[in-house]
Amino acid sequence: MTKGKFKERYKDKHETVKEYMSFVANSLIDKYSEIPDNFIISLDLLATNLEIMVKSSEEISKDNGMVDKDKYHGQKKSAPLQTYFQAQGYVNNILSNFGLTPMSKSKMKQNTQEINVDDFLQNLTA
Repeated sequence: MTKGKFKERYKDKHETVKEYMSFVANSLIDKYSEIPDNFIISLDLLATNLEIMVKSSEEISKDNGMVDKDKYHGQKKSAPLQTYFQAQGYVNNILSNFGLTPMSKSKMKQNTQEINVDDFLQNLTA
């Protein structure tokens, strides 16, 4: 998928989501020279969950905040806050799978370094 088609796909999303998806597209294009078609569903899930996070954040800001009263007049997390955290978990998983989190990037670097060391040791003993 080209970058133009990618932008068109997410034109109805919140501005923050569009900006972040543009960053993701650039990262994938740098890595693969285009966005592979088999990534599209995962990218759609990412955009949807980012949109849910933005909307939940707006709900938290304009409503009663992060806490609701339960039936016993105690406090519990508000529904938008729970939704926000759930979407955040999905976003983090998807970004990790694409190698776009600091932790996943460092793991990828470690894996490539280990492979290079193994190859080096095999060449020494051969």
